[in-house]
Amino acid sequence: MVTVFLICQTPDVITIILSYPSLGIQRTTLTYLTSVGTLMLMCNASINFVVYTMFYKQFRVVIMRIVLPYMGAADNGNQCV
Repeated sequence: MVTVFLICQTPDVITIILSYPSLGIQRTTLTYLTSVGTLMLMCNASINFVVYTMFYKQFRVVIMRIVLPYMGAADNGNQCV
């Protein structure tokens, strides 16, 4: 799990370091790196959800407590606010 975190966080950290004006990195390069970094951060969040769901029973219990009331309301034709 730490490996996934490091892989997904590294492009964003590199972008922050390279964005210092004194390094003279081109704006288009920074824009590209920012996009890649943002994508990797989103992947990290998605992967974390899957890992927590697979390995932590308490996480699954809490998620089910949150989701099930809404699923029951949809079956009954009621709307949850």
